[in-house]
Amino acid sequence: MSPSIYAVVNSDGYITALVNAQLLPEIVKQANAVPAPDLNLPLVVGSVWRTVKGDWVQVPDPHAALIASTSAALEK
Repeated sequence: MSPSIYAVVNSDGYITALVNAQLLPEIVKQANAVPAPDLNLPLVVGSVWRTVKGDWVQVPDPHAALIASTSAALEK
């Protein structure tokens, strides 16, 4: 983990933003900001990062079906 990069997470634990704490130091005081996952780890295609009980895990993208259907509609 990089201590200078924080992830702002929603109530379900999904990342909504990544913030550099050196540029915005007050981010570390926000309850919904946690140290980001190791950004050097490869992200599995079709997955997203989520916090589960304080640990970062990769889970299937909950929006994958919507993205696939939108892409298919655009190709028509």
